[in-house]
Amino acid sequence: MEKFKESLKCTSNITKKVTKNKYVSYRMVFNSPRISNRLAELNCVQAKSLIYEPPKLQNTKLERHMIRGFYDADGSLCMSDVVNENTGYFQLSITLVGTKATLDFVKNHFSENLPNVVFHKNYGEKGKSYYLRATGIENVLNICSYLYKNANYFLERKHDIFIQALNAPYVSDNIRVGSNIGKDCDVDTEITK
Repeated sequence: MEKFKESLKCTSNITKKVTKNKYVSYRMVFNSPRISNRLAELNCVQAKSLIYEPPKLQNTKLERHMIRGFYDADGSLCMSDVVNENTGYFQLSITLVGTKATLDFVKNHFSENLPNVVFHKNYGEKGKSYYLRATGIENVLNICSYLYKNANYFLERKHDIFIQALNAPYVSDNIRVGSNIGKDCDVDTEITK
């Protein structure tokens, strides 16, 4: 958020909020009709998880970055801290919440750019948000490696979970090397909280 504030040359304060469940969130309020209008043109509006339609980008090379933005805003990466006694592995999943159109866009992008990735079916009800989930260590690490490859802007807390999972002792070298997981993923790049 600091980098975003800096890029806007914004003087607003960033405020921190901690919920009863100890979830921490940050907020920055600013007023700019120009930015507001531009965001609306890009269909980035309030309650976006329920109504957002992904824009048609002229430069399709930016789609991966847009998907990472979706993930930072409405996604989660969950890693269990308990190893499954039967498999000897921890559990890892990535979930994205949004409209059916957004999630179809994400699935189509991955089918074209990372065809071996498997997502579970979209779930949801008419007028409500849907979710798309992928599980399995290799599957999820491939998705994250793709999203973070040479990235400069991302949420640190989600990226940290990816790095923790990537370096977990349960992730075999065969998975890391055989799948090129983490390859070209600049883990020392600048990060945004």
